[in-house]
Amino acid sequence: MSYSQGVLIDVCCIKDTEFALSLRTLLGGVGGGLGYTLNGINWESTILSVIGHQERIIFTMVGTLATVSFILNLFSIPEVPLQASDIQRISSQQDTDALDETRPLLSDPMNIQRQLVLVGLAFTL
Repeated sequence: MSYSQGVLIDVCCIKDTEFALSLRTLLGGVGGGLGYTLNGINWESTILSVIGHQERIIFTMVGTLATVSFILNLFSIPEVPLQASDIQRISSQQDTDALDETRPLLSDPMNIQRQLVLVGLAFTL
């Protein structure tokens, strides 16, 4: 099991784990295909040749994309602090099913965004 799979299993409720793992696989395939595509283009014959040779152009594009993605992930979701009562409630629960109900559902649009941020962060590790 990879690190990103472990993170998804930990943060998703049981009924959304299959969807989250499928989404991870899809995004991994898209990323892999995009990587081969970027390397297949002769960037030295484009206007980007002012940056340098092929590897330098690709490194600059990937570095810029990673930096922009990191900044967007960092500021896209405001952090909501836990209240003391929430911390006590969560720590006192012994039943894993009851704890699982407190996990976010992917059917909520805000939680989908949170899950995608976690997937993105897991892929960067």
